Amino acid sequence: MQGASDFYVVLGLESRATDHDIARAYRSLLRQHHPDTAPSPSTRGEEGRERELLAEIMEAYAVLSDPARRNRYDRNRQTPTEPFPGPKLREPGPGSAAGGGMSLKISPLRWESPARRWL
Repeated sequence: MQGASDFYVVLGLESRATDHDIARAYRSLLRQHHPDTAPSPSTRGEEGRERELLAEIMEAYAVLSDPARRNRYDRNRQTPTEPFPGPKLREPGPGSAAGGGMSLKISPLRWESPARRWL
């Protein structure tokens, strides 16, 4: 999803809309906003907004018309997304160059068996 817009709102539908309703709403909106069928906008700002709206309509239809993508979208729409908390990072220690007091070990680029390394 490129923005925070709700695909059902973009197509003017309820979440329990059928596949037939989705296709009908998409075709209707496409006729209204497509540059070949709609009257040309008077300013460049309106033209840019029409393009963005057309892209949102097409993206909404692409997601809602595919059953697997629609199920995934509905699941994500119902559960609010929270950022992953991630690991708790330690504050840098006083004598540490990299912070956190951890040392970095660098291994050789080519692996050699321990017996061969000492010959």
